[in-house]
Amino acid sequence: MRQAAPQPRLVAVALLVTGFSSMVGQLVLLRELSVAFFGIELVYLLGLGTWLLGSAAGAALAAQGRGWSRLGLAVWFALFGLVLLGELAFLRDARQILGAVPGAYLSPGGGLVALVAGTLPLAIIGGVLFGRAVHGAVASGRTFAWAYAVESAGALVGGVAATGALAGSANAVAIALGVALAVLAMAYATCPTDSRLSRLAIGACCLLVAAAWPFASAFDQRLTRWSHPALLTSRDSPYARHTVTRDLGQVTFFVNDALASESQGVDAETFVDPVLLAHARPERVAVLGVGSGDLVREVLRHHPDSIDVVELDPVALMLAQRFLPVERTAALADARVRLVVDDPRRFLERAPVYDAILIGVGDPDSGQANRFYTREFFSACARHLTERGVLGLRLRSAENLWTPQLAWHLASIDHALRAAFSDVLFLPGTSNVVLASRAALPRAATVFSERFRARALSASLVSPAYLTYLLTNDRVAEMEQRLAATPAPANSDAQPVCYAQAAGLWLARLFPSLGFVDGGLVAGRGALFCLAIGAPLLVALAAVFARRRRGLRRLVLAGVAGLSGMAVECVVLLHFQAKQGALFRDLGVLLTAFMAGLACGALVAGRWRSADDKRAVGLGIFVTMAAVLLAVAGVVQSGALPGVVGDSALLLAAGATVGAALAWASQGSENPGRTGASLYAADLVGGALGAVLTSLFLVPALGLSASAALVAVWTLVAVFWV
Repeated sequence: MRQAAPQPRLVAVALLVTGFSSMVGQLVLLRELSVAFFGIELVYLLGLGTWLLGSAAGAALAAQGRGWSRLGLAVWFALFGLVLLGELAFLRDARQILGAVPGAYLSPGGGLVALVAGTLPLAIIGGVLFGRAVHGAVASGRTFAWAYAVESAGALVGGVAATGALAGSANAVAIALGVALAVLAMAYATCPTDSRLSRLAIGACCLLVAAAWPFASAFDQRLTRWSHPALLTSRDSPYARHTVTRDLGQVTFFVNDALASESQGVDAETFVDPVLLAHARPERVAVLGVGSGDLVREVLRHHPDSIDVVELDPVALMLAQRFLPVERTAALADARVRLVVDDPRRFLERAPVYDAILIGVGDPDSGQANRFYTREFFSACARHLTERGVLGLRLRSAENLWTPQLAWHLASIDHALRAAFSDVLFLPGTSNVVLASRAALPRAATVFSERFRARALSASLVSPAYLTYLLTNDRVAEMEQRLAATPAPANSDAQPVCYAQAAGLWLARLFPSLGFVDGGLVAGRGALFCLAIGAPLLVALAAVFARRRRGLRRLVLAGVAGLSGMAVECVVLLHFQAKQGALFRDLGVLLTAFMAGLACGALVAGRWRSADDKRAVGLGIFVTMAAVLLAVAGVVQSGALPGVVGDSALLLAAGATVGAALAWASQGSENPGRTGASLYAADLVGGALGAVLTSLFLVPALGLSASAALVAVWTLVAVFWV
C-alpha cells in the first residue's frame, strides 16, 4: 500500500535505523572478512569498495521507484536483519564452505566469492533502504541533504555503539543478533496494520531472534568449531580474533585464523639461541610478543638477570597463561620475568637499556606486524640497546631459492636495519634468523659453540654442530651479496614496502594475472603514469564538452567526492595501523568520524541555496577537499603520530567535504527524490573506485603520502565541472 504523505517522524526514524544498522553490519562483516582472509588489512579496503558498489546498486534501484511504500520499506528492513545473520555465518566458515585446504588461503575463485557474497547482498539492501527513505523524506517536505545528514547521524551512533560493544569483548554473533532485532522491530513498526500476514511473519522473526540472543556466545563458539573441530576457545580482542585448539597433546594458537604458534615445535630454540649466543653475557633481555611462551623459556636457559615480556594484546597473554602446558606457564611465572601489556613501540619510548631485544610478533605480512620491522622502529630498538647489544628477529624465507619478490621483501628490511645498525647478519633457513648490532657481530662458529657449552645449553635441534653449519655454509655470503645488490627502498612507516608487497602477493592469489616486479605491480609504472597524467586531462576535456549537461555534471562531481573521501579513508586507516597497530579495535571510531563529517557537511551545505554564490561554494568545497588530501599526505610524510584523535579529525574533515559536495550538487533539482538517490549511488561508485585504485595500485606502488597527493591533484581537476 502506498502512502502519499508519510509521517516525517517515521521517515526520520527509518533513516536513523538505516544508518545505524548499515554501519554496525558493515563493521561486523569487515571483521569477519579480515579473519576469513587471515588478517590481511587490505581486505578492509576491498570490502569497503564492494560494500559501496552494493549500496550504489541498491540506491540506483530505489531511484527508479515513484513513491513511498511502508510495506516495501518494512520488507527490506526484515530482509536486512536476516541477510546479516546469514552472511556472518557464511564468512565465519567460508573456507569450509568453499572447500579450501585447511590453513591455506582461499582459491582465486573462492576468495572472490567470499568477498562478494560476504558484503554485496547486505549492501544492496542498505542502499535500497536509504533510497526508499529519501523518497519518503522528499514526500514529507524534506530535502535530500536533510535525509543524507540524518542517515549519516544514524551511522555515527552505530559506529560508537559497535566500537563500545567490541571494546567490551562482545562477540560478533551477539552484535549481529542485536542489529537484526533492531531492524526487525523497525520492520514491524513500519508495516501497515492491514498487512496482517506480513506483520505476523516479521513478528515471528523478531521473537526467534530475541530468543536466540541470550545464547549468542554458544552460537559464536559453535560457528568457530566448524573450522576448528579441536576448539578450546575463541575470543575477540581489540586487536584480533584469538582461537586456541588442542589435538593429540599439542596446543595451537591462531590469530585471525592464521597459525601463530604451537607448543611442540623447535622454532623458539632456532631463533633465540643464535641471537643470545651472539652476545657475551645477555643479562637484561626484552621479548616483544609472548607467542606460545617458548621464547621466554628458551631465553631463561641463557641465565639472564631479567626478562621484560611485552605483549600488545591482553587477550593473547591471558589465553597463553590459561592454556599453555605447565612448563610454558612456569616460564612466564618465573621471578626474573616481568609481563607488560603495552604496545611495544610505545613501551620502548620509556624502556631501559637491554643487552638483547627479540622481536617475536610474526612476519610483516600485515600492517599490524609490519610496524615492528620499519626503519623507525629499528632506530628505537638501537637507542635501547647497550653498545654491544643485539637485536634479533626472524623472517619466513626459502632456504635454497629466493624469488625476486622474496629478495625485494628481505632487502627492504635489511636496508631498514642498516639505517639503524652498523652490522647486520642474516642466517639462512626456512626462517631466516637476523641479527643486528651497533658493534661488530661475531661470525666465527667457534665463538657460538664455546658460548653454547659454557652456558650448559641443551636443545632438541640446536647444538655446536648445528651452529657451525648455520654460520659456515655458502648461503650466508650469497645472501649478503644478494641483499646488497637488491635496490629495494628501506621499509618505513611512510612507505611500508613489506606490507604493500605482502598485500600485493595476497591480491595475486585472488587475481593470478597480476604480476610483480621490484615489489610492485607489473602494470604499476605505466598504469600510474596514465592515471597521474592522462586521467586529469581526460576529465578536463570531458568537462569542456559537457558543461551544459547539468545532470551528468552532478553525477561526476558526486563520484569525484566519493573517490576523494575513500582515498582519504584508505590512507588514514593504513597510516593508523602502521602507527598504532589497533585498526581491528578502532575501525568503528575512525569510520564514525567520517560519518560524523558527512552529516555535518550535508547539513551546513544544505543551507546555501542562493544561486548567486552556488558556483563559488562548489569551488570552495572541492578546493577544501584537495587541501584535506594534501594535509593527510603531509602528516604521513612527516611521520607525525596524531593517534586516534588526530586521524579521526582528518576523517571528519574529509567526510564534511564529501557530505557538503553531495548536498551542494542536489540543490535545484526538479525531482529531488530521484536526484538524491542517483547522487548517492554516484558517490558510492566513486568511493568503490577510490578504494580499488588506492589499495590495489597507488599504495603498493607509491606509498601512502604520494597516493594522497596524487588523488588531491585529481580532485582539483573537478573544478572544471563546477
